[in-house]
Amino acid sequence: MAKAFLSHSSENKSLVRAVFDQVKAASAHYDIVTFEEGEATDHEIEAALADTDLFVLFASQPALESPWVKKELAIAKHRIAAGAFQAVQVFVIEGFDTKKLPDWLRQYVYSKKVNAKLIGHQIRSRL
Repeated sequence: MAKAFLSHSSENKSLVRAVFDQVKAASAHYDIVTFEEGEATDHEIEAALADTDLFVLFASQPALESPWVKKELAIAKHRIAAGAFQAVQVFVIEGFDTKKLPDWLRQYVYSKKVNAKLIGHQIRSRL
């Protein structure tokens, strides 16, 4: 079964949790559900991204400043170059300027309308 990786800032956790509830656990990697307690977060991120078909970024300033999101983006960039993902989607959190996204990521901006139900539907349709 195809899986999505939900990359986000903890400041956007309520939105991402609502999206995760729409997508369902069998279809998405979401940190507080997927990552095993007591495991190294670096290892958990790498393992989840290795088992990901669709990389989803919830773009916001706090996300781009997060060390964990930076790590996820670095791995995602490498996996995109290797053709390891079927798709990439970037959903822009209200008020975030897409010009702040890394150049390589701008082409994947999917929507600037952030609605958990709509995003969940879009993710499910890509999977």
